Amino acid sequence: MNVEKMSVLTAVGSRHDQRCGVGTFARADFRSLEKCFARAQLLEPAAGGSYPDCALVEKPDVILYHTPTLHDRVRPWNILTSAIKLRRAFPKALFIPVVHEFSEAPRHWKLRVLALLRMGLVHGVIVHTDIDFAALSRWHRRVVKLPQGPSLFMPELFAGGNLKARAVTLQGLREKARASLPQGISLKDGEKLLLHPGLLVPGKGVNFLGRLAPYIAGNARLVVMGGLGPKERDRAYARQTIDELRRRVQSLSFIESPDDDVYAQLLLAADLIVLPYDAGVSERRSSFFSAIACGGNVWTTSGLFTPPLELERSGVHVVPADRWAAGDSSALESIANALLEPELKIAERRLQNLVWSDDRAWEKRAEKLQSFISILR
Repeated sequence: MNVEKMSVLTAVGSRHDQRCGVGTFARADFRSLEKCFARAQLLEPAAGGSYPDCALVEKPDVILYHTPTLHDRVRPWNILTSAIKLRRAFPKALFIPVVHEFSEAPRHWKLRVLALLRMGLVHGVIVHTDIDFAALSRWHRRVVKLPQGPSLFMPELFAGGNLKARAVTLQGLREKARASLPQGISLKDGEKLLLHPGLLVPGKGVNFLGRLAPYIAGNARLVVMGGLGPKERDRAYARQTIDELRRRVQSLSFIESPDDDVYAQLLLAADLIVLPYDAGVSERRSSFFSAIACGGNVWTTSGLFTPPLELERSGVHVVPADRWAAGDSSALESIANALLEPELKIAERRLQNLVWSDDRAWEKRAEKLQSFISILR
C-alpha cells in the first residue's frame, strides 16, 4: 500500500494530557497529517470518560502514539495500559510511539517508556532531539529524529516566498490580535505587552520573572499564561509562584490553561515573549517553537543544548542561562532594551524568526514521517 493511501491515527497517550503540551502538539500533528494521508483521525481523552475509546475510531493503518511527558500525567501507568488497549483493538496497524522529553524524565518514567519499546508492540520510534535519539537507539533498531514542529502556528504565516507579502500579513494579523485581547488584559497608552507562555512548572524560569519589576515598571504589562501540572505539588508550586509575582509586579495578568486559539493570538499580539529556561532553550521546547511560528518577538536563554538550533540565523534575543540565573543586571536590562527597540527593527526580527521556522514547518515533518513509515512496511 502506498503511504499516501494509508489511514493514520494520532493518539494521546494519557487521559490527563489534553490541555498540556503533548495534547496541543498531538492536535497540531493531526492537522498536518490530514493533507498527507488518505484519512487522519485524532483520539483524545474526554473529561471523565475512559481512554482510549477505540469504538470511536475507524480502523487505522498507522497509529502515532504520543507518549505522556514528565509533567503531563497523574497515573504514569497510562502509557502502558493505553498502548495495550490500542494494539488489541487494531493489531494490524503500525504502532509508532512519539516519545517526548525522554532525556529529561526521572528514571522510573524512562523505565515505562523502555518497557513499552520492549513489549513487542512497537514498529518504530519517533524522537525530537539528538540526545533522545542516542538514548533510544540502544533499545529499538528503528528510531528516527524528526524536527519538532510548533504546537501552535499561524498557517497564513507559513506561506514562504515573498517576505514583503509575509510582512503585510503579519502586520494585519497582529493588529487584529491586539484589538481583541482576552478579557482582563487592558493596556494603557504606550504600555507594552510582555508575555511568558508555557506550563507553570520548575525549569521554565517563571519563578524568576519578579526580578523584572524595576525594569518594566510603568512600561509594560506582564502576562503569564499556561497550564498547571496535574499533581497537587505542581499546583502548589504554580500558586506560590503566581502569588509571589503579584506581590512584586503591579501590572500582572495570569491566564490559566487558555484554549489553543487564545494562546496563539496572545503569542501574536505580544510585544516581547520571554522564555527564560533554566537550562537554556533546546530542540524540545514547544513553547519556543510556537512563539516563533506565530510571528513572535522572542527573548530566551541559551545553554548546553542550544547550538543545534542555530539561533544566529533567527531574530531571537539570546542571553546565556547562567547569567540570567545569577541575576546579572545586563541580562535583565536586555529585556527592557528589547522592548524599546525601534518598530522597524522588531519587524525585521519577527520576519527572521518566521523564515527560521520554515525548516520546522509541519509539511516537512510529515514528508519525513512518510519516508519513515515506508521503510516499516
